[in-house]
Amino acid sequence: MESGEREALGRALLEKMLPPRPTAPPRAGQASEAREVAVALATEYCYGAVWARPGLDPRSRSLVTLGVLIADGKFDYVAVHARAAHNNGLTFEEILEAVLQTLPYVGFPATMAAFREVERVIEEIQAESVDEGATPEQN
Repeated sequence: MESGEREALGRALLEKMLPPRPTAPPRAGQASEAREVAVALATEYCYGAVWARPGLDPRSRSLVTLGVLIADGKFDYVAVHARAAHNNGLTFEEILEAVLQTLPYVGFPATMAAFREVERVIEEIQAESVDEGATPEQN
């Protein structure tokens, strides 16, 4: 697969997993030139080359990604990928259970920090859903 094809595939996956929101961080075209290069590379390689592979479904990839980000202490990205995990079909309960699963391996501080981020994201998603006319139970 060519670089341009990977980037287009990655962009499509990213848009499905994390549709633009008014409060979302800038994407390509909305940031510095250097950041645009980094976003394009992440889109092409993370999403177009890895996430697009057939070996795992998006739900499974989301679970793996959450665990790795928690273990690595990348809690701002835990929040982003908690939203993506929900958009990939994971329920709130499954996402919270995935966070709990990290406890014996990464310890209380990392797991508790991840819970704070994930619970904040869940509250945001529920508020957005209510704003759109859905009830929180429909998530």
